Amino acid sequence: EEDLTTYEGVFEKHEKGEMIPYKEIIEYLNEKTGLNLKHTTKQTRTLIQARWNEDFRLDDFKKAIDNAVKFRTKSNGEIDTRYLMPKTLFNGSFETRVLGTTYKTKPNDLEKEDEANSLKGRYDKFITRD
Repeated sequence: EEDLTTYEGVFEKHEKGEMIPYKEIIEYLNEKTGLNLKHTTKQTRTLIQARWNEDFRLDDFKKAIDNAVKFRTKSNGEIDTRYLMPKTLFNGSFETRVLGTTYKTKPNDLEKEDEANSLKGRYDKFITRD
C-alpha cells in the first residue's frame, strides 16, 4: 500500500512533472470550515487530480473554497458545512465555484433559517405560557 505521509504521498507527481498539493488544499478547506478531512482519501485525491488535470491550481482551489464558505455562512457567522465536502466542492462544476458564479443568491435553506432567527424573541410578549 502507498505511504501517503511521504513527500510523494502528500504531493504526488502530476503528468507535467508538477506536484499536486493535496495536503495543502485539504488543510485550507479544514481551516476555513472547521472540518477535519483527510487529504489521503482516495475520492478526494481523485477529484483534486481531475481539476488539476484541467489546469486549475492551488489559488483556484482556495478561491473556490473561499467562495463556497462565504456562500454557506449564516448571518450569525455559523458555517453550514453540509455542502462544503470535497465531493461537492471539487466536482465538475468546479469552475463556477472558482468564479463565484454559482453563488448569486443565498440558498433557500439558509435564507429561511436566517429569517426565523431574526424573528426569535420578537413576539415573546404576545405568547402566553402556562
